[in-house]
Amino acid sequence: MRAFITGGTGFVGRNAVAKLLKEDVEVYVNYRGKPQDIKNRNVKWIKVDLENEEELKKVLLENEIDVFVNLIGIIKEKGEQTFKKLHYEYPFRFIQVSQSIGVKRYVQMSALGAGDDGNGLSSQFLHQ
Repeated sequence: MRAFITGGTGFVGRNAVAKLLKEDVEVYVNYRGKPQDIKNRNVKWIKVDLENEEELKKVLLENEIDVFVNLIGIIKEKGEQTFKKLHYEYPFRFIQVSQSIGVKRYVQMSALGAGDDGNGLSSQFLHQ
């Protein structure tokens, strides 16, 4: 099995990548930083513009990806990293691309948070 992971360098992502590698999954991780900052040599590191659907499709098809795992999440907006972009627009795009090229499974996890009192970040985002 081959898995493409976004958010694979974050806290949850690093643990997910380690678990998948133990299960003998071929892991492809998208990254934003510099390649020299990336230490795990068992991972196939790919730098792809996540806003470019055609580039994303090409990477998924060329690497015969079976599972797309989106672990991108923020708990605080900063510059261009907004809740709307990372928690709505990106997942919507990733699902559309995955479906259009026949990726077998899509896994989504968010860090938006929720609170029973209605004061969680998800509530704030939904009411903006």
